[in-house]
Amino acid sequence: MVASVNLIQTRVREGTSVMGIVGNLDEATIYCVKDGTYEWDEIAFEADTIGPYIGKGIGGMVFRLKDEEDQFINKVLKIVKLLPSDMTFVEYAEKQPIGLHQKAWESLVGSKVLAMNQFQADLMTTLAAINKGIYPESSKTPKVPKALPIVYSCAQGEMNEAFREKVFEAERSHPFDKQSFKLFQDNFPVGTHIAYWIMEYIPCTEESDPPFCGFAPSAENRPNTAPELAADPRFRKEQKGYQDVSKFLYDMGWVVRDTINPGNFGYREDGSVVFFDLFVIPWPPSRMDGELRQMAHSLIGKQDIIDYRNSIKNGHYFNRRSQSGGYSAENSR
Repeated sequence: MVASVNLIQTRVREGTSVMGIVGNLDEATIYCVKDGTYEWDEIAFEADTIGPYIGKGIGGMVFRLKDEEDQFINKVLKIVKLLPSDMTFVEYAEKQPIGLHQKAWESLVGSKVLAMNQFQADLMTTLAAINKGIYPESSKTPKVPKALPIVYSCAQGEMNEAFREKVFEAERSHPFDKQSFKLFQDNFPVGTHIAYWIMEYIPCTEESDPPFCGFAPSAENRPNTAPELAADPRFRKEQKGYQDVSKFLYDMGWVVRDTINPGNFGYREDGSVVFFDLFVIPWPPSRMDGELRQMAHSLIGKQDIIDYRNSIKNGHYFNRRSQSGGYSAENSR
């Protein structure tokens, strides 16, 4: 169950053709031809083993990774579903079954989930490129704050049999609960357009014993509004982490939501906070084109745009965290 170069089916940019793939289990160089000129992309994959399933959200699944000697390492693999390559965003939204709207997460069903996944994948691609020192504008890029996870690699493509077999083998070694295994089976058949990334493992979460390894109060002992969190000295470390993250993301063209949710952040063993599951939206949404602009506007309405613009201008956005809903409603309490 080694993460090799054929982990997913490579998606070649329109107007290019693959000339060849050269590499081993650690990295590969893909040679393409476009307009008579050669291009190449280097994709690195760690030779890690997929270990136990450790978490899920609305949009994806997370697995702990192991090394070739079957020992846990400080990395996780996250898989998310993306918009089918042969369908527009509107077409996908129109085909969502009514049953989905009966779920508890009604406001984030169907196509909106794919929009969230796409933008999170885009951000993780950027963080991985910065980490490797290959981000195109690295000399102008703000320093990545410590409160964001280290991202080692990120890729997009199509789910294939080899990838699914790696997950099945992981399930045989570390059995999932039936509901989670069915979730994988239903959401990630062969041919599904996906993104996945490898990032650092954050050991101290709300599900740790004790919660957050004692670095922060448990979920039931936390306020759930931004003003209360900002005023409570128990959460100064989280607040400082959010301030750093929100400023960095804003400089990179994003706003972030759902940072109050205790399931979206955790702590390293040294006690530093990390926001590892980020609900990001392009800012302003108009900076995107085509399908991506439609996706952005599905996640942020006209009033939200006004509220975010005002809160950014007066500085409240960079100091007050939010839930997944409208910014002004949550922060005006």
